[in-house]
Amino acid sequence: MRILITGANGQLGVALQRALSDHELTLIDLPAVDITDRDALAAVFAAAGPELVVHCAAYTDVDGCARNPEMAYRVNAYGTQNVALACQNAGAALVHISTNEVFAGD
Repeated sequence: MRILITGANGQLGVALQRALSDHELTLIDLPAVDITDRDALAAVFAAAGPELVVHCAAYTDVDGCARNPEMAYRVNAYGTQNVALACQNAGAALVHISTNEVFAGD
């Protein structure tokens, strides 16, 4: 199966690489691909043709999110929306991994 993993350099992304190593993996993370950049994301999806996307990318610094809620929203909401729309356009299934912390703007 062709699987794309966002946030591939993070703790979960690295663990998934090991667990899914018998599949064809496309691994994306900063700085090469920013999920808030819809065009860059579309280009990766077009090249990789994923059947499944495991979305692990997020702004996970709890204190940083509290200090910069706009950034948290941009990455965790709009970035995730970009991934979901790219999956829809590619006909790929999406697995979204989230944390126990949720950040929203005022």
